[in-house]
Amino acid sequence: MFNQFFETIKRFVPLSTDDQAAITAAFRVCQLRKKETLLLQGSMCMSASYIVKGLLRVYHADPQDNQFVLKFATENEWAVDLGSFFNQQAAIVTIEAVEATKVLYTDHRSLLALFGQVPAFERYVRLIQQQALVDMQQRLLSVMRQTADQRYLQFIMTYPALVQRLPQKQIASYLGISPEFLSKLRGQMSRGATRHAMPFLAQA
Repeated sequence: MFNQFFETIKRFVPLSTDDQAAITAAFRVCQLRKKETLLLQGSMCMSASYIVKGLLRVYHADPQDNQFVLKFATENEWAVDLGSFFNQQAAIVTIEAVEATKVLYTDHRSLLALFGQVPAFERYVRLIQQQALVDMQQRLLSVMRQTADQRYLQFIMTYPALVQRLPQKQIASYLGISPEFLSKLRGQMSRGATRHAMPFLAQA
């Protein structure tokens, strides 16, 4: 389990044996059941979680309880409300297990202490935060520039494995369309009716 974590980190920065020992001491294991909540919107985000196995969805709910999925987090990715975790303010998202999920998690104080002990880990966190910002920027551009069918095609090309793991309703929420419209798009795709969308994907 920790070996998997270390291999993920070492894609970005080198780690010594002492570094690995310090990281192991700073993290704990948590097993989530399907539909169990890791973080509830409005509460304080007390931990940052690395996903060993499983799938989480990160979503915001409006006053009418309409849910808007911001992202899906799967193996070797992180799930956290950054504003709440680092600034100690109320979380603006809920994080829920789509399927049984195992995570390694650490709290704010332990993470800051780890940054002091293992500078390489702080650099790793900074690098993945930068990538998260790039990904969010690309997602915003996708919502603004692409049609619904283009966004769906982009999703299945970028995350082919997730299509089989996610309920259609949650994919629709991520794409910003209704489940009924997504069903219609899937039907059109099966008949080859969305081929015209393919040339536009490279422009997103």
